[in-house]
Amino acid sequence: MRFSPRYLRFLGLLLLPGVLAASELPLVVDFGGTSLPESCRVDPQRKLALRRGQEVLLGPERLGEREVKAARLPEGVGGKFGFRLVLPREDPLFGSLGALGVSLNVLVDNGSTQPVFFQRLRGSYSAPGYFAFTGRRKLPGGAVTLSFATVGEGGRQQADATEAVELPGEAWVQVGMGWDGREVRFYHNGEPVGEPVPLHGAVPGVDSNRCEFAFYQFQGGIGEVVISPNRALEPAQIRSFYLKGVVEFYESFANR
Repeated sequence: MRFSPRYLRFLGLLLLPGVLAASELPLVVDFGGTSLPESCRVDPQRKLALRRGQEVLLGPERLGEREVKAARLPEGVGGKFGFRLVLPREDPLFGSLGALGVSLNVLVDNGSTQPVFFQRLRGSYSAPGYFAFTGRRKLPGGAVTLSFATVGEGGRQQADATEAVELPGEAWVQVGMGWDGREVRFYHNGEPVGEPVPLHGAVPGVDSNRCEFAFYQFQGGIGEVVISPNRALEPAQIRSFYLKGVVEFYESFANR
């Protein structure tokens, strides 16, 4: 059963835990072409672009026990090529952030040393307003340490997961994080990774004329991206995204 975007947005405003304003609803990039709430503003065909004019290959993939729609980089595209997310200047992600939640499906080649799952960059990695959710590969192979870094007025802060996770180059996985302004929780295939890691403070807003949002520095692909500005995604939400996908997650509200 499918519901109209207006009806789904209404349900989301009423039923998404703790969300009272449309600007706080998660932003979703759905590669299946299905109907989502009006608050999910990103059209991957139009606003999700590859660096240097490369094309995105859309198609079905396997994540665990289910089929997902995703976007792959073309064969042979490597180095720092990646996906760039174009957002309107009024988007909450341009503003100051006291919390953040991110969940996405990725396919990462084993040769990628530090895949960037999501970042906001204003000209410099050390400029106030920068943040990044990444995976740092310490040893050859598929193991990485999930990491979240921010730059505020007091300088750079970084939280690393207390356990490593596998990113096998031949399989799609889900990675996620939730930062509530006090601590960061990391997730892999719907499950928490290690213990929460302290990271205090807020990230200031940025000059939108100099800001970009990107997923890059890895060969492979991405799919079912969920970004929650100023709200950390809860463990149950991360688990639901992994098992059911973003569309089913929103439609489940109708049955509550």
